[in-house]
Amino acid sequence: MSFDAPWALGLLGVVALVAGVAASQMRRRGALLARLGVAERLAMLSTLDVRRRWVEARGVAVVFVLDISNSMDAEDVQPSRLERAKQSILDIVSGLDERVLVGLVLFAGDAFVQLPLTDDTDVLRAFVGAANTEMVTRQGTAIARGLSLAADVLDERVAGEALVVLMTDGENHDLDPTEAAKL
Repeated sequence: MSFDAPWALGLLGVVALVAGVAASQMRRRGALLARLGVAERLAMLSTLDVRRRWVEARGVAVVFVLDISNSMDAEDVQPSRLERAKQSILDIVSGLDERVLVGLVLFAGDAFVQLPLTDDTDVLRAFVGAANTEMVTRQGTAIARGLSLAADVLDERVAGEALVVLMTDGENHDLDPTEAAKL
């Protein structure tokens, strides 16, 4: 028995190898997201009907709310609470569907939109990487303000699901964040 195109057999092997590596990376990311407690929600976002999302001008968004108060510089986790939170955001972003809109709100004693909703995850990665505790003059931790601002970031492009991911050490010096979280 002979093949008319023996090179195709080698190509098939390469395709199988690439598929195996991709599957392994997806399992690793899924396990990481499960440990972060957001895997179910992100899985739901990624399985929404793609055609419906496109018609509704994307329709799906994830807004990250990152605590940049001084307490996030603590090194009780390595390299620090803030660096660990930033890495978690980057890990989550790497597992998102490319059609998901992302945004970034930073907060300490007050909150501000660092990045409005965009589909440019490279810009988000840059802003997350640059975030530090010296970006604000008003220290403290105002979780409710950060969450409220995250709700304001969502706009008419978000016709479907929205997810707000709060990254904080849990210290709070302001209003009760429970009401803002309900938004």
